[in-house]
Amino acid sequence: MQSPTPRSPVEPIWPVRLVRFLSPFLAALVVVLTVSCGGNTRASDEARVNVDASVLEIGYSAGESATGVTKNLTLPTKGTFEGAAIAWASSQPVALSTTGTVNRPPYGADLSVTLTATLTLGAAQATKAFVVSLKQVETVQFIFTSDCHFGDVTSSTATTKFQGTTTTVDALEVNTRARDAMNTLPSQVAPSDYGVNSGKAFGNFDFMANTGDFASRSVPVPASNGNSAAQSFAQWESVYVTGLTLKDNTGAPLPHFLTPGNHDISNALGGPEAMVPTMDPTAFVKIYNRMMNPATALTNAAFDYNLHKVFYTKVMGGVHFVFLNQWLDAEMREKLATYLNGIPVTTPVVLFAHMPPEQAGLNFRNPASNMLDFPWAGGFANYFRDKMDASNILAPATTITTATVPTKEVTDLAVFLKARTNIVAWFNGHDNFNQFRTWNGENSVLITNTMTQLSIPVFRADSPMKGKDSGKDARKLSFQVVSLDPAKKLITVRECLWNKNNTPGGAIGWGVAETFSLENRVR
Repeated sequence: MQSPTPRSPVEPIWPVRLVRFLSPFLAALVVVLTVSCGGNTRASDEARVNVDASVLEIGYSAGESATGVTKNLTLPTKGTFEGAAIAWASSQPVALSTTGTVNRPPYGADLSVTLTATLTLGAAQATKAFVVSLKQVETVQFIFTSDCHFGDVTSSTATTKFQGTTTTVDALEVNTRARDAMNTLPSQVAPSDYGVNSGKAFGNFDFMANTGDFASRSVPVPASNGNSAAQSFAQWESVYVTGLTLKDNTGAPLPHFLTPGNHDISNALGGPEAMVPTMDPTAFVKIYNRMMNPATALTNAAFDYNLHKVFYTKVMGGVHFVFLNQWLDAEMREKLATYLNGIPVTTPVVLFAHMPPEQAGLNFRNPASNMLDFPWAGGFANYFRDKMDASNILAPATTITTATVPTKEVTDLAVFLKARTNIVAWFNGHDNFNQFRTWNGENSVLITNTMTQLSIPVFRADSPMKGKDSGKDARKLSFQVVSLDPAKKLITVRECLWNKNNTPGGAIGWGVAETFSLENRVR
């Protein structure tokens, strides 16, 4: 007769899974026996709370586990067997709340969070810790707007006036309604346009970009509501900084990245028309302090436009966002070239400026400028450091005027952009209408030779107040919503028609959209 095979000394008599399954029931049996045999109440409380601790688990959404969390968790508040009260603590309460609400970290890295449950029954307590990994969001997202023009009023001749009004409406009211629409964006679903986040709720945003003209030029009524630049910028802060409820993916209030517009600068320097007050640098100074964060805050009295210019960079998801002072003039090109020399030539760069790449002659320095004269010397605004070059005079003209096309200066810009193919997009305001296009070097000599022209996507934002189209028909009011997928190297820009129904609190709509690559441009 064959002897039975001897059991290995390390082989368990009971299957491990069966032991784990039975352990809470055995613990419960211990509690019953302890009480029935005259054990003290404190001991039974400890045993009972340990029973609940032993079986406590977190509830995950279908398909998820502790190693990859994207949706809210279910955190029990009462023990399964003995009814112990359960209180939760989180090592990252903004990212993962004590009620299980998940706020995924921004693109860049997953986040490890420890949840600690404290179970209490009578005088007894037990703790149990769980470590979960919150998956980073897949996208970087921002809202793009421009030309708020606080201090302005809507046109009295508009064909379709703003939200049923019969008279003009102040910028404070219109911008407040635009802000209210922005506050709904996290729950809005992106249109099914095959772009980034197509058909999905937007969720949190990473920042808001505004390319200037926060204040309208401080001219007397009725051309404006009579605001000074200081009053207008205070209204922008009230509406968009205080009133915007959007949070970024860290739970902080949404950051604002700004560039100054020509009105912000002309209010600071003065202008050719009558202004009240004659000069008010408040808006520009506050933009400068917010973006440049100097060790000593710039004051109105210390403001010097020759010294104080905005040049700010922010990196998110491997994309470098660069905010420029008004335009990419010679001074900004020097700063940007130095910055680009410090990063790989394949790093995607997105530019924000108030003005578009093509330019009007009046924005440059007077050719006779002593570099100290502000403003409007000889009919030139002196917004840029560049003097208008005499080579811009084309026969039969004999002198440079404010109407002279600055061909040389724009060609210099085009050559700069063509050589730096990792600059993948340009966002601007200024002319007050929504526009998606490709800039090929118009307003420069490069456009005359198709073999040497460049090609860069350019996006212009509408104005809440002075829209070329929306100023006539309020249903066309828009801002832009931008989503980037750094892993797939894609960016989608969408026109958000926030007043499509022209009613307070009405549903938003979507207009044009464009998706393109974050890879280096071909040209």
